Amino acid sequence: MSASPLALKVADVSARYGRAVSALDRAALEIPEGAVVAVLGNNGAGKTTLLRVMSGTHRLHGGEITGGQVFVGETPIGGLNPRKIVAHGVIQVPEGRRIFSRLTVEENLRVGGIRTRDRRSAAEARARVFDLFPILADRRHQRAGLMSGGEQQMLAIGRALMASPRVLLLDEPSLGLAPLVVEQIAHVITEINRQGTSVLLVEQNAEVALGVATHAYVLELGRVVLSGPASELRNSPAIRQLYLGDGAPLGDEVADGPRPVLAPWDFTAAARTRSRKAS
Repeated sequence: MSASPLALKVADVSARYGRAVSALDRAALEIPEGAVVAVLGNNGAGKTTLLRVMSGTHRLHGGEITGGQVFVGETPIGGLNPRKIVAHGVIQVPEGRRIFSRLTVEENLRVGGIRTRDRRSAAEARARVFDLFPILADRRHQRAGLMSGGEQQMLAIGRALMASPRVLLLDEPSLGLAPLVVEQIAHVITEINRQGTSVLLVEQNAEVALGVATHAYVLELGRVVLSGPASELRNSPAIRQLYLGDGAPLGDEVADGPRPVLAPWDFTAAARTRSRKAS
């Protein structure tokens, strides 16, 4: 994907729940240092499992890695517990925000920075959060559960930033939010990245994801079925046909045999193949 050093790499990872439910099938992706990488896919595509494997939380949900490995830089982390993965700088903001609703905004941020021993570093991280989200500074003494959904999402991201992550994993940050708030969140993701944090953005909202990402992957039934520069995917009519619901799932193209990597210049050919199948 890139000659840049990698912040995180998923190398042909397969994962399952229980004995029968396969969630990932040789999934592979790369997050270069300083990049924003988007992962698109419908419900059940394996997006959340992919994040759980990266953050080490899959075991908390009965998941198991059955093949492949996850690397931070050159360090394998696939077998580590979530606490050790956090120590390597990989921080996840889960779907649904999951803030501590009875705690204040300030207390939630302190929880996020609990591993930061140095007071100066903690103060700098808090200042960064308040600069990105001024509303959190205004409401620092308010109970988090009394804030709007958009404000709670800002707090969830801010809490993760308190740990000064090397890689920030965002799971559906736009889910259930008003369009104006979604636009604000997208702007903040861009700014977080500009400040030096690599970002993996899992989204169903393709317009948002492709608007902020440098590269994108599409998951179907646990497989990566499309990948390419986000700018090319965003401007391609074919990606809208293949991803946004016209015709059969992308996985039909790769149901059997080794998974091909479809680069951007393959999209038109793939669309023609789908048209022939439909006829």
